[in-house]
Amino acid sequence: MNTILTKVAAAALFAAYMITAASCSGDRAEAVRMLAEAEVLAETDPNTALTIIEKIDSLHIHFGGENHARLALVGTKARYRCFQAVKDDTLIHDAVRYFQKHGNDKELGEALMYQGAVLYEQGRTKDALESYKNAERALEKTGSNMLLGLINTRIGEIYRLSLVNDPEETERLRKALHYFDMTDDIGRITQAHLSLARSLISTESYNEAERHIREGIALAQMTDNRNAVLIGYELISYIYEKQGRQREVIETAHTAVKEFGWTVEGPTAPQMMGNILSACASAYAKFGRPDSAAAVAARIDWETAGEYSRLLTYSHIYEAQGNLASALEYHGKAWDMADSLKEAGYRNSLVQAEKFYDYSRTELENERLSHKLLTTWIIVIASVIILALLATVLTLSVKRIKARSAQLEKENDGLHKKVEDNTPKKTHLETLGQMLTMTDSLIDTYYRYGSTPGLDEKVKDVLREFIGDPDKKKADGNGSQEKVLELCEAICPGLIARIREQHPGLKPRELLTIACTACGFSTGTTARLRGISENSLYVERSRISSVLGCLIPDYITDFTKSK
Repeated sequence: MNTILTKVAAAALFAAYMITAASCSGDRAEAVRMLAEAEVLAETDPNTALTIIEKIDSLHIHFGGENHARLALVGTKARYRCFQAVKDDTLIHDAVRYFQKHGNDKELGEALMYQGAVLYEQGRTKDALESYKNAERALEKTGSNMLLGLINTRIGEIYRLSLVNDPEETERLRKALHYFDMTDDIGRITQAHLSLARSLISTESYNEAERHIREGIALAQMTDNRNAVLIGYELISYIYEKQGRQREVIETAHTAVKEFGWTVEGPTAPQMMGNILSACASAYAKFGRPDSAAAVAARIDWETAGEYSRLLTYSHIYEAQGNLASALEYHGKAWDMADSLKEAGYRNSLVQAEKFYDYSRTELENERLSHKLLTTWIIVIASVIILALLATVLTLSVKRIKARSAQLEKENDGLHKKVEDNTPKKTHLETLGQMLTMTDSLIDTYYRYGSTPGLDEKVKDVLREFIGDPDKKKADGNGSQEKVLELCEAICPGLIARIREQHPGLKPRELLTIACTACGFSTGTTARLRGISENSLYVERSRISSVLGCLIPDYITDFTKSK
């Protein structure tokens, strides 16, 4: 019974697992489908794309790899295009890392672009600028003109807000306009013209700025982009005011009022209209028409136009009316406010400059440390290589020295053995010394008794003294025959041993005859030592020569040469 219940429980658990897995699989497939839909809508309808992203998040699907990177990119893109804050969208860094390894240039460029937006909102201006520039390098390979235009616009905005690089800002906005011109997005082209014009105004390039403003206004009117038209009127009114072209300032204001009315709605439109009308009122006053100036000033919403514009406009009106005291009072207040605004601007500029300085200093320090680290690594690697080469050279040298040493040792052993073999032993040397003494005694005996009958007996005495009695062998084995054999071994080492080995049939007395010959004894001396007559010795020598195959002296000579 328990076994059955166990099997039933296991089956139920397995079924529950399969249902859950199927449900999860279905949710994942649905999430992937919604992600693809959000990618398409992020360009044209970012609000709907953002709604889809929120639905995907509610499914609690854990994406990995490509889907995780795509979700991060689309989410940041949709929020940014919906003008939502993206500084907390840190997942965009995951998308950048993934597309750097696995994505194409367009995916990587777009991920880097939105990473730049996140970094900029986090206040990391330098990092944002670097990210935008990396995005530009990636997208230049794809021909994505729209994205390249957006990137250059954002780089230009960073330079404008940094207040440190107006020429670079202008150049970037020119590039943005160039890329947008190669698309069919009239709205982007319009904004590019007006943005470039605003940058040119800051560098006092008024004529070129006016040309771009005119083109921007024309494109905005063609697409009924009223906000862009009003921006254009405000910018061109500012140029005319700076150039002292009061009539054109007034005409521009009349055109704007005729097209938009005295009051306009919108987040920025009232301020722009207020700036246009305040410029018009000042132009009337400078033109000598204070009443018209006052009438226009009375129609301005100064809360949106700003206190500085009001003070400056009324100072011009009072001056035109001849009320110099009021004119000076309002002008002084305007100047004080301008100074405070300028000081705030300087402070902001200083802060931005300090930020850029800090970023630059940090970057230079990082580059210096990286260069130092690289140099250190190069030195370490070079040192290791040099040490390895030295170790290799030393190892090879030691091997060669050892081999040479072994060879020399072997040669030395051979030479030592050869010298040892050819060097008489101590006993041999003693025998040779005795023979030299005997020779000296024989010479002395011959010198003293050479002409007397007792010479023969004296010679025999010398021989008996040094060699022994030829007719008798000493008990200690050191008789005359042993002396001769010992002397022969000292003069021709190994001779008798070889003859014994090669010709074992030769008798000891015959070996003694060969030894006497090797020692250089005369026939008479040899016969005396042998105890035979000279004739018998000749016969014996003949027999020995027949056994050896050559004369005894020739055999001894050949043996000596072979050594």
